[in-house]
Amino acid sequence: METMKKISKSLLGILVLSATGAGVLAGCSHGDSDPDGYTYNTYLSTSPSKWNVHNWETSDESYIQSFTEVGLYDVVLNKDHSGYQFISEMASDMPLSLDPTEFDVDEYTQIGKRYFGGKEYSTGQVWEIPLRQSAVWEDGTPIKAKDYVESMERLLQPKYANYRADSYYNGNFVIANAENYYKNGRQVLEPVYQYITAGKADGKLYDSDNNVLAATNDYYIDLAQGSSTYAMSIFPSDGSSDDITLYTLLNNRSTKGSDALELAAKRITIGVSYYYWKFVDHSNDDDKDDWADTKKADSVTKDMLSNQKPIRIRDFDSKEVMTTSELNDSQKLVRYNQQDLKKDLSTIVRELSKSTTWAGKDWAWKVPLCDYITKKMDKDLSMENVGIAAKDDYTLRLYLAKPISALDLKFQLASNWLVKTDLYDSLKKVTGSSWFTAYGSADVKNYMSYGPYKLTGFVTGQAITIERNDKWYGYTDESYKNQFADYSDEDKNQYRMTKIYTRIIKEHSTAVSEFMAGNLDDIDLNKDDMRKYGNSARRTTTLESYTQKLSFNTNRGKLLERQNEKGKNKTILANKDFRKGLSLSLDRNTFASQATAGSQAFTGLLNSLYLANVATGEMYRDTTQGKSVYNQIYGELGGTPTDEKKTALAEAENGYNYAWAKYYAKKGIKDELKSTENGHLEAGDEISIEFRVYDNTSDTTIAMNDFIVSAWSRLMADVSEEINAEDKGVLNGKKITIKINLVKDEDYYTTARNGGFDMIFSIWGGAAIDPYGLMQVYLDKTFTNTCEYGFKGKQDQEDLWIDLNDNGETDAGETETYDGWYHEMNDNLNEGIYSDEAKSDPNNEDYAKWKEVHEKRLTVLAGTEAGIVNRFECIPMVARGTSSLNGFKVENASSAYINLVGYGGIRFLRFNYTNGEWSNFVSQNGGNLSELYATWTN
Repeated sequence: METMKKISKSLLGILVLSATGAGVLAGCSHGDSDPDGYTYNTYLSTSPSKWNVHNWETSDESYIQSFTEVGLYDVVLNKDHSGYQFISEMASDMPLSLDPTEFDVDEYTQIGKRYFGGKEYSTGQVWEIPLRQSAVWEDGTPIKAKDYVESMERLLQPKYANYRADSYYNGNFVIANAENYYKNGRQVLEPVYQYITAGKADGKLYDSDNNVLAATNDYYIDLAQGSSTYAMSIFPSDGSSDDITLYTLLNNRSTKGSDALELAAKRITIGVSYYYWKFVDHSNDDDKDDWADTKKADSVTKDMLSNQKPIRIRDFDSKEVMTTSELNDSQKLVRYNQQDLKKDLSTIVRELSKSTTWAGKDWAWKVPLCDYITKKMDKDLSMENVGIAAKDDYTLRLYLAKPISALDLKFQLASNWLVKTDLYDSLKKVTGSSWFTAYGSADVKNYMSYGPYKLTGFVTGQAITIERNDKWYGYTDESYKNQFADYSDEDKNQYRMTKIYTRIIKEHSTAVSEFMAGNLDDIDLNKDDMRKYGNSARRTTTLESYTQKLSFNTNRGKLLERQNEKGKNKTILANKDFRKGLSLSLDRNTFASQATAGSQAFTGLLNSLYLANVATGEMYRDTTQGKSVYNQIYGELGGTPTDEKKTALAEAENGYNYAWAKYYAKKGIKDELKSTENGHLEAGDEISIEFRVYDNTSDTTIAMNDFIVSAWSRLMADVSEEINAEDKGVLNGKKITIKINLVKDEDYYTTARNGGFDMIFSIWGGAAIDPYGLMQVYLDKTFTNTCEYGFKGKQDQEDLWIDLNDNGETDAGETETYDGWYHEMNDNLNEGIYSDEAKSDPNNEDYAKWKEVHEKRLTVLAGTEAGIVNRFECIPMVARGTSSLNGFKVENASSAYINLVGYGGIRFLRFNYTNGEWSNFVSQNGGNLSELYATWTN
């Protein structure tokens, strides 16, 4: 999230492997009660709602684990502080690859049958991990191999539907049968239309093979949150009808029906709206003020409904729901029960589906509803078929669906899935067919640490206390200490910090004041702070693997639903040329310098931190393919549209060319003005963009928004003037204007997932060792969190040509869907079958074979990156970075930023003062260190 303070790798030094998360460090005070201790005081701008390694989503939710949990392996600063190296953490030694050809026949066959469906498997697919026998939970309970297996079972349990489950079946680390187990027999709420009209059309639900599906027969009405397959069957296709909601069907039909139909539609809408208004708690909703201001059911808007979960229709009998009784009078309300709702639904289906054979059936009321349907169960699939097993108490074996190299495996196992399963289970709650656990949320007692630190205090919205875990093996295990025998004396004294005290400070100005008063040990700087502290020798810049982008809703159907006021247009965002013009009008260099502190102008998806080859440290942006991406996008966008010969836009411009911006914006506007589609742009319209952000009061967010508003307002004014000068009949002297409404939405990714937005900041990153797998968030049609809503789920419907042989011609095998290229890159072009030596030594016998696969894979990566950006559904703005001031109390181990380990992390963080000494230092300097920090030089 753009307003949260990210965990600085300079402090944590913990590798972030997830596609959506980072970690966060932030600061604060009053945690240093021990004068001889070493407390790090820091802050967060928001309080984590959970910190369960199985289901964390946002960066604040991964904060606590970054101190209290460790992986099987870790990446740490090397001995001479020039780079990184691997060490064993929860593992006692490096992973061992088992050669299947050395198994006896019975073992080979048994493994093949259990994990690989009887198919052959090879080197790189079976691994053994020896576990550290001194590892224990904070309560002293030993951690054994079975704990890893049982934790994985909870993670993949279908009824939990854990958010992080796909970390173990996507990308280049795929545990055998993990995905099948996770999705096996899951009960999901789905529209019943396609099931109830299949098979015998007798009111039961059938799958595509005409088998009766298991369902609860406990129906739900989803008015506006998700797309309705029934509504889609009624509306004529316009290229975006797959996102039509039931609300659209009831209220936005272009042709009115009979009075009975219109009354039924109105009764359903008001009845459901009344239920949400009167009987649902909205105190935690982003639009809670809108609900609080609601005075009557018919004033509930579609946008308000789009954020609400489906209602179980039998609850209409237990609640006193009211609705209208007359078509032209919404104020005269009557009781509305489940049977009334069914009658109205039957009326809708009977009239709108009259051409079908089932419209008049007594079960037709079910057609527009949803039900919990249990997916087909493979009864022969159990956790025993998932590729993780305890060979003995301290040996973990992994069976992988595809080969992986030892180096890649160590990177992947630097994160973990371990939970205290007895506590996890004791906190389980069952709701219908779904399970939920409170593990890692709300209270210290709901969590168990096993890393160098433990969670000892958590007060929502106030403070988090994390203290040294005296049960951690690293403080006493001699074999562990030997790993650092050749380091300096300072380096060998790892984890000197005794406590991390984190306050929740929402206001940046407050955090700055606390830092200058000595109550914080770090502070992120914003653009205004840079004026005073930008030259301080205490300032560091921490690069991040995150690209900050503007992502649009480009689905015309959804935009039309959201376009509620005449004269205020949203559907133009579905026009690619218009979006291209918006992109070209943004001077990213100025944006980065004026609206951010530490970020760099950027036009791609994968910045300079991504590794193309982990065995050699080859950086993706340094490869020929990585360098080609910019030209694939801007190769003909230099100069002006009137130039005879097209030229490339200089890379120093970072995608900014105002002449071409006006050309494409004008083209898009003219096309929309001529359109005959519903809701198209009209002369004099205001383009109304709702810009959802995490915090609309953040100084940085406001500065970014102001910059964008200024650029696009100028563009609209200039384009309007040019259109009027060129052809007075197009705009008739009127202007096209633009207004951006900055809206706070702390869960805006979920909002975007459902199409309830116009524009957001999307900030994908992490996984710097696996850029190929990270492209899932853009390319994989099954990935549900894709932010570019108009393209989401359609990646298998649009082709992309990639010039694999670099001859400029479209040859066989060079055109594939975006989804197809993703699977080609991650499944077929598998580098995991080659050893790390083959990837780094030109004299290795397999080097040439690997090199051919590697180069092709890079070409596909660059081609898909350029292909996504060329759609202009997202506009990359900056490669994220943070400028911070480090307090005088502490020192980083390295003065230079090093990829993957930052400045050395908390492992090697050095303290210049004890808590007591620091208090004295602050007092001696008058309790205000502002000028000292501003003028400090080395």
